[in-house]
Amino acid sequence: MRRDDAEAERDRLQHDDHDHTYLVRERSDGDWEVVRVDLAHRVRELRAERGDPTDPPPDPRPSLIRQIPPYGPPGI
Repeated sequence: MRRDDAEAERDRLQHDDHDHTYLVRERSDGDWEVVRVDLAHRVRELRAERGDPTDPPPDPRPSLIRQIPPYGPPGI
C-alpha cells in the first residue's frame, strides 16, 4: 500500500478506536502498513485551565523599608 493510503487508513482507524494509537511504518519491501500500538490515544486539544486570581504575596521587607521614598516614610 502507498503511504497516502496507509495514512488515510490510520486516520479512519484512529477515528473509530480511541483506546489505541495507530502508526504508519514502512516495511522492508518498501510497502507501508498501519500498526496498532497499545497506548492510549492522545487527544489533540488544548485546554486552558486557570485558577482563581490570588492576592499578591506579602512583602517580606520590614515595614520601614516598605514605606518608600527612597527607603522609609517621607520626611525622614
